[in-house]
Amino acid sequence: MIFLPKTDRPDLQAILDREAAKASGSYLKEEIVDQVEKDSHGKCYLCEDAEPTSIQVEHLVPHRDDARLKFSWSNLLYACAHCNGTKGARYHPILDCSRDNSVWGQVKLVFTRFPKARIEVWGQPVPGKETQCENTVRLLEESFQGKTPIRKRESENLRKKMIRADIELSQAIQGNDQTRVIGLVSAEASFAGMQRWTLCLNHPDLWSEIRSQIA
Repeated sequence: MIFLPKTDRPDLQAILDREAAKASGSYLKEEIVDQVEKDSHGKCYLCEDAEPTSIQVEHLVPHRDDARLKFSWSNLLYACAHCNGTKGARYHPILDCSRDNSVWGQVKLVFTRFPKARIEVWGQPVPGKETQCENTVRLLEESFQGKTPIRKRESENLRKKMIRADIELSQAIQGNDQTRVIGLVSAEASFAGMQRWTLCLNHPDLWSEIRSQIA
């Protein structure tokens, strides 16, 4: 999970306010979905898959039919169906990656390929964010592992994508292709949070060298 700031769009909140006043108003208007997608670089804000096959606009704070939350621009984030279905209303509160620029450092992701693909999630909360951090860690653990038969299979497919990303980063590092490494850990890249932790933990000198160049 990385910092994905939301664009300040009072005009979009005005659209949402009009929709909220309707009997069957929708927060999934084209302009809304378009900006939510742009702010997230087309990635699920939780798992960071940049090629989700099922896309949803989800509510950071579960709205439970509260129109104020349901139609709040600041409460709408881009997610894949797998992570959103895993989150539901059970994990609240969680870290807000659209406002908290320290979110990456609070959620440590350790990915290993052998003997099988595995990702460990550790919390490193800043003071005052202990509950949010703990809930985020538990949510990501379930997203990456799955609990039900269907979710387990979805998680396995997600980990396969993470393997490919990890291999691509390893090849870029081995080839001394710093430009490619930077691209693979940029905000736009799939699994950027995981990839940044790989550099931070396994290639600290390289991470130190390129960190200032990453948006």
